Formats: sequence, C-alpha cells, structure tokens
Amino acid sequence: MTKQEQIKKIGKNLKPFWLFMLVFTILLTIDLVTKHIFTDFANRTFIPNFISIHYVQNRGVAFGWLYGSSALIISLTSVMIVAGAIFYTIYRHKKLEISNQSGQFDKQETSASHSCNKSKRHMKRLFDVAFALFLSGALGNLIDRIFLGYVRDFIRFDFMNFPVFNLADVFINLGVLLLVIYFIIEWAHELKKGRTKYADKKKVCDSVVKEGTND
Repeated sequence: MTKQEQIKKIGKNLKPFWLFMLVFTILLTIDLVTKHIFTDFANRTFIPNFISIHYVQNRGVAFGWLYGSSALIISLTSVMIVAGAIFYTIYRHKKLEISNQSGQFDKQETSASHSCNKSKRHMKRLFDVAFALFLSGALGNLIDRIFLGYVRDFIRFDFMNFPVFNLADVFINLGVLLLVIYFIIEWAHELKKGRTKYADKKKVCDSVVKEGTND
C-alpha cells in the first residue's frame, strides 16, 4: 500500500467523526479563551439583576464537594474522559457498521427508507454533538486543574443562590442532557422495531396455522 493510499484510508476512517472533532475543537477553544479573558474581570454586571461576571477559583467540584482534593479530582476526571472517549469510539464504529450493512440493502431507496435514513443521520449528529459538548467541557476543566490547580469560574446568576460556573460546566450539562435524549429516542426506536418484528412474525405464524387448518 502506497503512502497516498494510506492517507486516503485514514481520511476515510476519520470522515464519520468530522462533526465531533470540529465541534469538540471549537468548544474547547471557546472555553479556554473565555476563561483567559474573564480572569481580568473581577466583578462586572452583564445583565442587571440577572447575570454578572464574578471571577472565582474553584478548587473543588460542584457545591464545594471534594474541596482541596486536586489529585483525586484530576484522577477521576481523567478516567471519566478516557472511558467516555473509548465508549464514543466503540459505539460510533458499531453504529457505522450497522449503517453500512443496512445500506447494502437500500440500493433502490423509497421515500420511506429515505426518511428513515435522514432520521438516522440526524441521530448520529445528535450523538456526536452531545459527546463533543461533554468531552470538551470535561477536558477544559481538567486542563485548568492540571496547570493551575483550580478551575476558573466566572458566570454568576444574580437572581438566585447558585454556584459560580463557566462555559465548560454548561457544555458538560448540556452534553449529558442531549445524551439522555438520544438514548431515550434510541430505546423507543428499538422498542418499536421489536414490536414490529413481533407483529410480522405473528402474522406469518397465523398465516401458516390458517393454511394448515384449510388443508
């Protein structure tokens, strides 16, 4: 295999992950840039009585848990990120193989199959974006903890008693929410598919029984 063929093969393998890599890179960059910018803003009102910039150094996790346990937090976060990346890669490859196999039987695409394939593409994008949100946020905060020993938080809600947070926290929570939505939809789809298969199988069995009775 020539070098050009190897490059093409690598590009072909990475093509399904372009959306994840693009969103991941953009979000991680936004998180790190905003942290750097708002470090110099001690206290500034952004929207009166709603949201303000209030820079703090978070040496724990949410609501002050594990305060000062930097090594433990870094270890747990690292394991979570690696486990998440492995799960994403395996799950995505599995879905890609299933999609390729089903695509071989869809040469003559009907309007129904076209709609189904379009829905599958939307679901793949939802999964990619959700994981990109989650992993970029987790990595952004991990970088802070490794190099600074704390996480730079700067967003505060003035209308309620809520911990100061940053964009990485928003990405993580939004990513988790989208993943929950994704797996609920997938579960509902599999449940519907199982019921359809059961109904089709029952029809075949009933047809066989009916034919045997007539004989």
